[in-house]
Amino acid sequence: MIDWKISMSAVLVGLLVLWLGHRLSANRSEGESYRNKMREFKEFLVPFLRELESQDANPATVVSQHFPKHDEEARKLMIHMPKRKQQSFSVQWKKYADLHKEKQSQGVMGLIATEVDDIEKASPGTPGSSEYIYQQTAKRRDRVRQVVQDALDVL
Repeated sequence: MIDWKISMSAVLVGLLVLWLGHRLSANRSEGESYRNKMREFKEFLVPFLRELESQDANPATVVSQHFPKHDEEARKLMIHMPKRKQQSFSVQWKKYADLHKEKQSQGVMGLIATEVDDIEKASPGTPGSSEYIYQQTAKRRDRVRQVVQDALDVL
């Protein structure tokens, strides 16, 4: 005669194994989906980062042009992120959003003029003023690149 307790235990263990297998498969699928979305997002930002490497790129212009689309794609990515990464990414991404607000607040002059730390060194006729302006622009480009890279490092 078959002991019903042993039979029920075997059925429950079988169901538990099936459920665990399903959960592992679902987690693996979710993780793969997130990794694919993350990879697409990083590839999406490559042209932007490459544009920032150009000596002629004005950081205010580049950020103003690209941020709205970047923000949209980042929000799409956050849907697929684990909560802990989502929180860390949000903190870093907010720095990029704040940088965008800063550049926007400068208005049209920020888009065509160069931001400098010391206006006297950038004055026309001052020896080395053009070199100083190029250094300041490079400094601003590096800041933008670093803010975006910090957000990507969280991923």
